[in-house]
Amino acid sequence: MTRSALNQGVATLVHGMKKFFIEPILARLSVLEKAKPAGIAADDAIEELRAGLAAHKKEIAALNAVPVLRFMGVWKAMEYQQRTVVTDHGSWWHAECATKSRPGTDNTWKLAIKRGRDGRDLR
Repeated sequence: MTRSALNQGVATLVHGMKKFFIEPILARLSVLEKAKPAGIAADDAIEELRAGLAAHKKEIAALNAVPVLRFMGVWKAMEYQQRTVVTDHGSWWHAECATKSRPGTDNTWKLAIKRGRDGRDLR
């Protein structure tokens, strides 16, 4: 291979890299620079984004800390997690801790709503 052919191959490779890799990155950077508020340095913008992200992470953590009841329908023999709610024999039961027992048989369940009296048939 001659020196000029090698130079031509390298030039073609560099041109291809510029077209497919470097130019799209430069275009994206240009868009980001235009979107940046005037007078704010790039480092300041990054720190502002980090502070906002930290605030959102705290909000998410606070929301995740709020207890949520999970209704699982009519009780059936299976394991239930704490804060699970089921119905059994017409009453509504809340699991105080993880349990496999039937509501009302031990202290792992707390009666939330007691079954009422049956109504009369209107026929």
